[in-house]
Amino acid sequence: MKKEFSNMSKKTLAQKIVDVMSEVTSVSKRGVNTFQNYKYAKESDYIEAIRPALIKHGVIVLPTLMSERMDPIKDSFITSIQMKFTVINADDPKDTYETIIPAQGSDKTDKGIYKAITGAKKYFVSNTFLIPTNDDAEDDSDEQRYSSKKELTPVAASTVTPSKFVASKSTSSKPQDTDSNGGW
Repeated sequence: MKKEFSNMSKKTLAQKIVDVMSEVTSVSKRGVNTFQNYKYAKESDYIEAIRPALIKHGVIVLPTLMSERMDPIKDSFITSIQMKFTVINADDPKDTYETIIPAQGSDKTDKGIYKAITGAKKYFVSNTFLIPTNDDAEDDSDEQRYSSKKELTPVAASTVTPSKFVASKSTSSKPQDTDSNGGW
């Protein structure tokens, strides 16, 4: 069933994002990492959950790979990327929001970039639309996941350094960072 955007009441992008958020209440963790014994939400879980609401409310998401770098580590490679996500109001294409997400993926062959892109997409969707994954990492009742608990040591706020990447609306096509060296 096709929805005509011209028949929709004119809403701002922010209002449409709220509408999407009200419809997509959670994502189930259907992926299983058997090596490290945990469940995770797959990229397809996020897309299946959010795509119908994005279409219904006329919200377009365009991902763009802004930069990439692959570095050798031990017997593998780590790929570092920056992805720009542009969210567009289909009723008013000038009504947009952009954010840049840094991500990394590790692989012994050429799959690191795809892992980084997948991670950036999942991070963008889960955080932009505040989609929970039906669990709570602090819930002690999940005994299988936390079978070998370790005591955590508090970290003083003064020892935490802020990230150099800034996620915000931007009209620039270049990744934003606060590093005077111009990047990574």
